[in-house]
Parts: sequence; structure tokens; C-alpha cells
Amino acid sequence: MYPSEVLFTIELVAESFQGSAGRGAAWVQASAERQIPALGIRLLDLAPAVIEAADSEAFAAPPESHVSFNGRGKALVVEMPIASTSEAAEPIPLWLMALALQPSSAAADATRSAVLLASACIDLRQEVLRAISACTKGSASAPCTFRRCSFRMTPVRET
Repeated sequence: MYPSEVLFTIELVAESFQGSAGRGAAWVQASAERQIPALGIRLLDLAPAVIEAADSEAFAAPPESHVSFNGRGKALVVEMPIASTSEAAEPIPLWLMALALQPSSAAADATRSAVLLASACIDLRQEVLRAISACTKGSASAPCTFRRCSFRMTPVRET
């Protein structure tokens, strides 16, 4: 008998992001406070996770910028019904977002805001189907190999 749900883990390790973030990068340069480069990750409709860049990193002047994360990352664990991961199911979106975080304020209850500079959306359905296939073939205890990926993000445009 097959399980009705599958536990899916995705680990994202960030090396860097580079390139122009469009007009958002110009806004960051014009801002009076130092903005903290970050990478936002959102899987499905779950709360986003944020990876801050290395401490010494800052946005460079447009048009080109390179921000290093030095291998920082996040692990996301999601329990999904197998029925929602079939070939005909809805996409399983993973959003990656280049962000400019506002510096932390002294107030403990203050929420931190961010400016979206660029984003990319990836459909993880095929990866989930591959993991489920491995599970039903009895190799669920073996870890999946890591895949090195690079993504092209679309800069945010002012209208």
C-alpha cells in the first residue's frame, strides 16, 4: 500500500546573484539607509523564507551588481498529498526573489520591510514526481542528489 502523503524537502544553497535589478537597483542606491541584499524563497502558499547575503555584501551601482551569499541557505520541508502531485495536478510553484531588506530597527516588534528587485518562478512538479517515483520503488531512504542550478530573474519594472 502506498502512502497518501509525501514529505518533500528542498534545500536551497545560494552562492550569489548578479546583474542589473532594473530601476529597483537605482532606488536602492538612492536610499539614505544601507539596504541589505537578500534572497526570498516561497514554496506554494507557505510563508516566505529569507536568506541574507554575507555581512560585508552591498549592492553595487547599476547596471551590474554582484552579491555573494557564501553558501548560505535554507531548508524547506512540506507534506503534500500524493493526489495533488499527479501529472495532471496544478503546478508546484517555487518563487525566488532578489530583495533589498530595510535595516533592523531597535523596536522588537517592528516588522522588517523589503523591496522586490527581481523574481523567478519555477514549477517543481517534475522534481516532486521524480521523488515520489523513487519512493514507490523502495529507494526512499536514499537521499536525492543535489542539482546545481542557476536561474534568470526578471527585474521589477516601474510603470
